[in-house]
Amino acid sequence: MSWPRFLESVSQLVADLFADHPADADPVGLSEDFQARRDIHIIAEDVALLGDHAPRLMPIRNLVHWSSGISGLIVLMDKGVELASERTASIRDVIGLALSGGGFRATAFHLGVLKRLRELGLLDRITHLSGVSGGSIAAAHWTYSAAFIGDNCSEDEAWERFERSLIRVMLVGARRFIFLFGFLFPATVFGAAAAAGVWLWVEPSLTSITILLGVIPAFGYLVWHYSASRFLEAFYEKRLFGKAKLGELAPSNRDFPLLFLNATTLNMGHHLLFATKPIDVSSVGLLPAKIRRTSSRYALHRGMPCIPMPLDTSVAKAVAASSAFPGVFAPLRFGHVLDHVLNLPWERKDKEALWGKSAIDGNFHVIDGGVFDNQGTDMLVDVCHHLIISDGAAALKEDLSPSSWQLWPPGRGVFFRSQAIIYERLRELGYRRLEDRQKSFKTLQTFGICYDRLEDFERERKQTFLKSYSYIELLTPDHFPWQTKKQRLPSELIPLVANIRTDLDSFSEVEIAALMFHGYTLIDHCLSAFQPHLLPETSPPLKFSLKEEFTHWGEFWDNPSDHEIARVAGHLSVSGSRSRVWRWFGRLLREIVFGWRSSREEDPSASWRG
Repeated sequence: MSWPRFLESVSQLVADLFADHPADADPVGLSEDFQARRDIHIIAEDVALLGDHAPRLMPIRNLVHWSSGISGLIVLMDKGVELASERTASIRDVIGLALSGGGFRATAFHLGVLKRLRELGLLDRITHLSGVSGGSIAAAHWTYSAAFIGDNCSEDEAWERFERSLIRVMLVGARRFIFLFGFLFPATVFGAAAAAGVWLWVEPSLTSITILLGVIPAFGYLVWHYSASRFLEAFYEKRLFGKAKLGELAPSNRDFPLLFLNATTLNMGHHLLFATKPIDVSSVGLLPAKIRRTSSRYALHRGMPCIPMPLDTSVAKAVAASSAFPGVFAPLRFGHVLDHVLNLPWERKDKEALWGKSAIDGNFHVIDGGVFDNQGTDMLVDVCHHLIISDGAAALKEDLSPSSWQLWPPGRGVFFRSQAIIYERLRELGYRRLEDRQKSFKTLQTFGICYDRLEDFERERKQTFLKSYSYIELLTPDHFPWQTKKQRLPSELIPLVANIRTDLDSFSEVEIAALMFHGYTLIDHCLSAFQPHLLPETSPPLKFSLKEEFTHWGEFWDNPSDHEIARVAGHLSVSGSRSRVWRWFGRLLREIVFGWRSSREEDPSASWRG
């Protein structure tokens, strides 16, 4: 008898039992602590979640027995929830932190979140850390700093070094470095050589000069196409990670969180995973994925297992792959990355079934992880009981007059708007997935008998129950439950902060400080509203501060005046532009028009043009 047919039969049996017994009777012979109620409900919705394990993991007591050995029933009872919570208290909860994509905007926002998590004592409780694009920069550098420089959770000096080095990278910016060596310098050299050749061997004319002016930038773009991604890797290597390998970020003598850096392959759209600890890629470990990909039972299943990358991959290259924005950077190439997986002759078909023909030689073209999952929750949702998502990718904003041109204006044309809508849809689906997973846990918690073997269930299914989650969103919704007694970014600045560009260009002190302060304070409000059980009994007070040359920003955010808020708003009002010249000109124009002229000596917090 199939499991759905079994549930249908048991439902009819329960209805017949209660038809002959009053509500205060005990028709099923349960103990006095489990007095049955008339409004018993059978859970049929969770059959898909429990699958073939359901009959074995949900025993009943003296209710019904089947000759086939299948027995199972979940009944709503008065004391089921209380007993379930007591039984599951011994299970060690796994806490995960996901840092979303969004360029340096997300990096600065995540840095503020990490700073506050450390003060709350939660950072050293994180067991799984996932990063995408800009989030991978913050996640990888925090792990790298803790592994090679010191313990960032307990040592203030080590944390300050980590914070200072990341801020300096954002102040310098990667785009200028890459543009200089990947486009401007080769275009200039080629232009000078071509001009000399035209002058010496060809009679200068309007035609030859016009052709030359077109060929020079074309040559520069050609060099950019083939070198920009490698220059990005070189920038990360020089400024942040050196020659470190992924496997070196998890020393065996220290308890480190498992780091996931996420990227996307162009070959088949697979999720490509850089992890700091080995993942089970044996035939036995990959058996569920092979069944799902080859069995007719899963013919409509479109999911694809992630591609595990080797531990000897350089951290700089992994972060570069995770943050290689499509349209700006060419895909990074990785070769022979699956040589350590299913490499026996009779396993080649299994490898092809899992990852396609590209897996045979292991050559993949890799781009930004945000294309697959910009929030970085895909891996964490299956291994964590509690999940904190720091989302530096602002929600889609309404456009009252969308452009009808395909590519004009840049960033707002039909093509760009359509891409933004697709990203927003993926973001919403990620929200729904977490919500559904938590609902499944709450359903089982309500019908609490199955918790006798919850830990066994998680181990057998290799999948945890998501008990709680919270989103720390850059652009908070209108109905967000702000805590009245906690410090926060002024409401008029939140839309401006969320509108800051998402590239890897240099950021000003004002932009970095505003993003960090927003993440630093916002996480307190989110955890208080959605995950209060993770907070300590007595939370340390919010006191935002930055060391050395940025110290003045700690004092500035404590109690800014309306005039100071207006000045910050003026500075951030042009931060959405990707043109550095336009940002500088816009801020200069505001100073001239409004008479806001002050030097750092007169007002230490007035660094408005950066």
